[in-house]
Order: sequence, then structure tokens, then C-alpha cells
Amino acid sequence: MKPVLWIITDENGLPLEQEGTSPPGTEPSDWASYMWFSYDTIASFYRDYLSSSIHDVLIESKDHIVKVNPLKKGYILVALYPRSYPLGMILLTHKKILQNALKRIERILQEAGVEEGVIPQERRRMQKLIGFLQAKAPDPAFVVSRISLKTGIPPERILKAEVTAEEYDAIEHAAKELLGIKELII
Repeated sequence: MKPVLWIITDENGLPLEQEGTSPPGTEPSDWASYMWFSYDTIASFYRDYLSSSIHDVLIESKDHIVKVNPLKKGYILVALYPRSYPLGMILLTHKKILQNALKRIERILQEAGVEEGVIPQERRRMQKLIGFLQAKAPDPAFVVSRISLKTGIPPERILKAEVTAEEYDAIEHAAKELLGIKELII
């Protein structure tokens, strides 16, 4: 028994590794972004309002069961299973996929020379903003390009969340204009 799709995302919600195909009419990167943003929002709620932590999320829809697990340093594992699979088998299968994903992420972090630690708060804010925009903007595929054009900040830096506090303010202002709102609630 295998999931329809599994994805390891980086701390920006972008797919690093994946296997399988997404449901018709969707892209794996869409699933990765939506699930990363959803997981981050749920985890923030638990941390900020319940003084607790969350380790994994199980989301059931009409057609699928989605299992989301944190890995390390903001990376997550997203796995999409058919609704027809028994939940017990999903949990057993997912446990094996999670073990392999943890090994892969360890290797990825070592190759990148990333030290163990916490992602800076400014970077987390930027990651949340990009995830929010990709989930809520009228044209999610072009949202980073449009923000880049409005601010003059290269899209690569925006996606990697490598911006200064002043650049973040400019990006947030551009996002408000793009969405036609006065205040962002993320």
C-alpha cells in the first residue's frame, strides 16, 4: 500500500522530493504549499494559544486522507492517501515513509551545511506571508513574480525568505495592495 503522493517540503513550503502524482487538476507544488501553510498555521495556534506543541496532522476530505508531519528546521512531510484505504494501514505505511523522510532530510541538511537550530523569527514571518499569498492570491502561480515586480526584490530571495526587515515591510505592503485589503491576518 502506497500513498498517491508524498512530498518533502523545505521551510518555504516548496517541494524538495516527491513521489507519486497529485489528483487531477492539481500540482504537487500546490499541495506542498497549501499543506505547509496549513500545518504552520495549526502549529502556531497550538504554540501561541494552547501553550502546547503539535507533532502531526491528519486531514480527512471526501476523497483523500492527508497526513502531515514536521521533520526538522521547518521541513515537513505531506502524504496523500485514497479515502478508501483503512486508517490503520495508512498509519503503518506512513510510519515507514516518515522514517525514510527523516533520513533523507538529515542528508539534505548535512549536504547544505545547515546547522541544528531554529529558523530566525523574521524568516518565519516571511515564510508565513508567502504561504498565505500562495494560498489566497487570485493568481497563486504568479504571486511571487508580481510581488517581485512591485518591490524590486528578486523572486529567488522572496521564495527563500532572505529579506531584510525593510524589504519585508515593502513585500507586506505589496501583498496588501495585491489582495486589496488593509490588514493581513496571518
